[in-house]
Amino acid sequence: MSRTDTMRIPHIPLTTKNAYKIAKTENSSDKPSFSGNYGPSKTSSPTSSAENYHFKTPSSDSSTSREDQPKFGNFGMEKVRMRPSPIPAVTCYNFVAENTDEISFKRGSKVFVKSKNTGDKDYYLIEVDGKEGLAPVSFLQAEGGEAPPTVKQNEMFMSAKLGGGTFSDVYEVTWKQKKYALKNYKEQEDFSKALEEAKLINSLDHKNIVKVYGICEKPVALLLELCEGKHLADLWKDDNESFNPPLRIILLWAKQIAEGLWYMHNRDLPVCHADIKPQNCI
Repeated sequence: MSRTDTMRIPHIPLTTKNAYKIAKTENSSDKPSFSGNYGPSKTSSPTSSAENYHFKTPSSDSSTSREDQPKFGNFGMEKVRMRPSPIPAVTCYNFVAENTDEISFKRGSKVFVKSKNTGDKDYYLIEVDGKEGLAPVSFLQAEGGEAPPTVKQNEMFMSAKLGGGTFSDVYEVTWKQKKYALKNYKEQEDFSKALEEAKLINSLDHKNIVKVYGICEKPVALLLELCEGKHLADLWKDDNESFNPPLRIILLWAKQIAEGLWYMHNRDLPVCHADIKPQNCI
């Protein structure tokens, strides 16, 4: 088994709650030992029909986790064993088969997971281009859910730049009297990449993972949940002299980040963030 290439996994920011509030509510008689807002709280969720659209992970998603148990259907007086439905997935890396029961594939290939009962928890039986074979679980990632609604960027008021990176810039915008974060892609011709990222984020539903509320086609951008405040890197950089939260607050932040990752990693097919750093923890 070899990894011959790597893939940039879509950026899914993780968020932390207001650490001051969390510490205070855990024990109302025990006041926090510092002042300041080092864990900005998230904005309230939109309420309009278009804005409130967010794809929830379907119940069929979780049902596949019971694949180890035989499924039966009633036909007359007999019970007939039913094959579980294949799970659509995407390959994260190139893979070259080293054994006769394995199957080779390229990064980004659309595949179907046919069975998890292979006798090896690290390998699933998959189908690629009509052929079946074993593939390492760590090379597979769940395919995204439904696409979010299409929105028009000319209907938004852009107020400030929140940050940027190699592939995108993020701005604070107002749309239908609500504040959001708009992620503008620098490679404008790659709408398919933005759509896949939107579908993947839209299939996630966790309090510590930002939500997506829309996608723009021209120019290519994602309308995301706005998290007020700074990311951890800016907190350290801007407030270097005064940034000294107690250990229990740091542990709370770590716990919230870990909870978001645990949710991503414990789906029927894991979602790999692959870019956890202070700049991505708001």
